[in-house]
Amino acid sequence: AELRARAETFDVWSVPSLGAFGNGRALNWIKAGSEIFRLTYPWKAGDEEGHETLTVERDLVGHWGVSLTFRPTGAPYVKGQPPPPRPASRQRTLAAGIVTSDAAAGLAEAFVLQERRQAANLKDKAAPWRQGGASEKQLGMLRRLKIPFKPGITKGQASDLIDVAQARRGR
Repeated sequence: AELRARAETFDVWSVPSLGAFGNGRALNWIKAGSEIFRLTYPWKAGDEEGHETLTVERDLVGHWGVSLTFRPTGAPYVKGQPPPPRPASRQRTLAAGIVTSDAAAGLAEAFVLQERRQAANLKDKAAPWRQGGASEKQLGMLRRLKIPFKPGITKGQASDLIDVAQARRGR
């Protein structure tokens, strides 16, 4: 009976709680797996535009690592043409073998605050932009991704739902 009640109230599109990982965090992380936390933001690397994802993840021996993945956007799709090749993603490890998730998260946030200041402003949990109503572009994206949302959703809530959906799709 308890399992049935939990199944009936489970919302596959809700933003998973960060649990203890979220305590004291300045940035708006999402939970992308049981012990995987991500922060994704638009980024420009040289002349390439795309998205960068900072990941804090527990390894097989119980330690924590911090990695950074850049995914270039690539050429736009032109209707009637074959899709352009997808540019290769680039990944690097920022730290490995960290004993606690708190220490790994602290290191990851320090990296963003020092090396990715624009992203820090965008991903700040207390950023004023998060409070306004969701944009038409966000609502369109939620519809395209078939993510249910409630009327009056804020920009921050819409952003979180889109981030969770993309994390589940491996982006």
